Amino acid sequence: MSEPVDRDRAYGSRLSLEEFERRLTTLYGESKPDDQAGVLRFRERAELDLIIDHKLGVDFPSDRREAMWRAQERVRDRRYRWLFWHMAHRVLPGGLSTRADPRRLLEREYGAVLNPDDLNAFLDDGSTTERRPSGGATRT
Repeated sequence: MSEPVDRDRAYGSRLSLEEFERRLTTLYGESKPDDQAGVLRFRERAELDLIIDHKLGVDFPSDRREAMWRAQERVRDRRYRWLFWHMAHRVLPGGLSTRADPRRLLEREYGAVLNPDDLNAFLDDGSTTERRPSGGATRT
């Protein structure tokens, strides 16, 4: 079993990408399409914990993990609105407000729990190469 890496983070060591992917594969490896909703929600929560362990650190506080879970549930509950807004954006002339942007919703919900640097690390999709001191990312 691989050891967590990157011990210079504020929340302890972080899971390496390889360890994160291995644990995620194990989590969903036996998933079946007919799984009960409770099992799927358990896996969603475990996945969020793995993402936090990988992006922020294994010592991220449990109360803030719970707050992140509540934020994720709010985001999930809005998924149908996203679909509507996305479809309407393609149909209406001039599009719609940027409030419909899924990234902005994630930033708003998770940003209520995380400081800007942690939010940037959590939402980083790996395509950033350089970070600004404020925690923002410069894309290349």
